[in-house]
Amino acid sequence: MPSHETEVPILQFRPRTRAGQGFPAQTIRQQVNILRAAYFRDLWRQLVAWYQAREAVAQLRSLDDAALKDIGLHRSGIEAAVSKVPAKPVPLQAQAFHDKPHLILQRAG
Repeated sequence: MPSHETEVPILQFRPRTRAGQGFPAQTIRQQVNILRAAYFRDLWRQLVAWYQAREAVAQLRSLDDAALKDIGLHRSGIEAAVSKVPAKPVPLQAQAFHDKPHLILQRAG
């Protein structure tokens, strides 16, 4: 018991490492590293997809109205046409964070 009201007892914590009694710190670090790598890989894929969409919009905007009409587009529908292109499906096993909200990149201005 503390002898003074402001004294707080110090609790000792030692992680359990024996089988069946918890996770060793090394295993937890490995899992964190795997999840972190998967998160950054997903972030990179989204960034690449955003950049490719931006390049596609720039290429379509560089076409004249006759060329756009030949492919069935109007100048006002370029962004909508590029945003409707389906991305490559990622298998569910490869998605480490399939329940997380996806990062949405938007152009400012």
